[in-house]
Amino acid sequence: MKNTSFLPILFLLLISCNSRKNLIGTYRSNFAVHGFFVTQIKFNPDSTTEYRMAGDLMNENLTGRFKVSNNIAYIKFDKLKYDQSKDNLSFSEILTKEVDTNEYRNMHSYDLKYENSIPYHLKYKIKQNKLIVYNIVTGKIVRKIQGSMNKRKYYLKKID
Repeated sequence: MKNTSFLPILFLLLISCNSRKNLIGTYRSNFAVHGFFVTQIKFNPDSTTEYRMAGDLMNENLTGRFKVSNNIAYIKFDKLKYDQSKDNLSFSEILTKEVDTNEYRNMHSYDLKYENSIPYHLKYKIKQNKLIVYNIVTGKIVRKIQGSMNKRKYYLKKID
């Protein structure tokens, strides 16, 4: 009787390890959102991740850690959320005040959320060699998004 109760736990453990192992690599948007924005994520074997979102006049480079649970990759960034209270300057103050731009490097605007006791800023559904994107506000899977000309199916594909 003891052996039969151990088998389902072993099976679940093997499946979760396999998902993490298959996730390792670099993923990139399958097209540029609104004709400008491309996301690239690198998942390393040591559970660290490198996130890059770039386009137009915006460039966001972040590092963090990831965890896989139930075929969902949860990413938690190392840096703190961007403090918007520092943006409360008048136009004349902006022109005269010296700003240390290093203070704002690698900061982000993502809220920390929790799911199944896992803290995360972003999450992605793992499906074959693709990452399906979750909307950061609603938490629902994004099916289509605006490209340069029309709405298209959107995901991140594995490139290595």
